[in-house]
Amino acid sequence: MALSIDMSAARGSVCYQAVKLGPGNFYLLGDNTSLLYATFPGEREERQIILRFKDRTSAGLAPALSFLESYLKGRKAPMPDLNLGAYTETEVRIYRELMKVPFGKTITYGSLAELAGVRNGARFAGNTMAKNCFPVFIPCHRVIKSGGDIGNYTGGVRFKEFLLKHEGALK
Repeated sequence: MALSIDMSAARGSVCYQAVKLGPGNFYLLGDNTSLLYATFPGEREERQIILRFKDRTSAGLAPALSFLESYLKGRKAPMPDLNLGAYTETEVRIYRELMKVPFGKTITYGSLAELAGVRNGARFAGNTMAKNCFPVFIPCHRVIKSGGDIGNYTGGVRFKEFLLKHEGALK
């Protein structure tokens, strides 16, 4: 996923924290008010983050870091504020339904779309997962294909497998 933060507007106030998550690093970017972006970066994107932003915690990142710490211990934690303003109303409905899927459970793309009121929307749900700028927080790793295959993942299949194994949804 390409780094989607407006660099010209955000350069001075955005900072990042890298969190070791299974097979690699998970980067959180935020400012003093909120989490702006979360990513399992490729090498090129990781370099962009390190060069353009400060490695420090901000008031906006603290709740996200707390959430992740609890998540990794298998405990529920308050969800940090996520700015969903870049998404359509239908995409937000998909994400809100997905956030109801409990730790350790999965849902198919088609079932998720149906719950969000999108008939025959499995492909739409898949495209919405691909746009997710807040993986783990909006748990797109819990969405699988109707045949049981785990499908693709923004951070790569190895991260999706790690997260599903961590939650006990994949043996």
